[in-house]
Amino acid sequence: MNTEELVVVGTDGSQHAQAAVRWAAGEAQRRGATLEVVNAFQQVWGTERESPGGSLLEVGHSRAAEILSDAELTAHDVAGEVPVRTVASVGHPLDILLKAAADATVVVVGSRGLGGFASLLLGSVGQGVAMHAPCPTVVVRGRTTTDRGPVVVGVAQSPEAPAALGPAFAEAATRGCALLAVRTYQTPVPPWSPDLLPSVQPTEEQEAAERTQLRDLLAPWQEKYPEVPVGTLVSRDDAAGLLIEMSHTAQLVVVGNRGRGSVAGTPAGLRRPECPSGN
Repeated sequence: MNTEELVVVGTDGSQHAQAAVRWAAGEAQRRGATLEVVNAFQQVWGTERESPGGSLLEVGHSRAAEILSDAELTAHDVAGEVPVRTVASVGHPLDILLKAAADATVVVVGSRGLGGFASLLLGSVGQGVAMHAPCPTVVVRGRTTTDRGPVVVGVAQSPEAPAALGPAFAEAATRGCALLAVRTYQTPVPPWSPDLLPSVQPTEEQEAAERTQLRDLLAPWQEKYPEVPVGTLVSRDDAAGLLIEMSHTAQLVVVGNRGRGSVAGTPAGLRRPECPSGN
């Protein structure tokens, strides 16, 4: 079993991928971890056909080497002496990242890319990493220097919701910042009848019940992390819109992923729409 702290980041050399590398380098430095930078490119039919730069496979490896060299320079520019290793692999980016994530503490991707890691925010690769990686996933979007503000965690009304709390408290403890737990709810609409118009006004009892449920979910984690200041916000606003709004001033936004906490900018993950998210 690998006990080394390892931050894995995928890159294709795009601007968004370079932002992910910068964030991942800072995270590796914060954790005292090794940074592994991964580039994946797909093998296609006619790989051995000659091109002006040699065979297509040779050109792919050459381009990967350039991308990884630039990423390594970026990482060292951000994090000085952080240990960096680079890996170029032929294969589907999702398969390569999930394989790398098996030994990782956290895996990081950009919100969009050029090819190998394209459309990570909403595309199949990014969603696949966030849904299937065995470790927290971070999708970086927007600013990459986020050393102020709280860690925000979305606590949904579902049995899986508490899974996000562990990673969120751990991140807040590591960063030495506060945690803000956000919960949204909707008021049930009673069945319509000709004699009674439905009311959608929230009751004081319902809001009090939501706050009580949230406090109960937080209590065991507050006992485990007594050094983390905790705030709560209960709202009837749209959950996604509220989390996006709060991401502008948060260090990290954490949401659950079907029973796993993750760090990602997809519908599931450690998420930051306007700053590093979480997957």
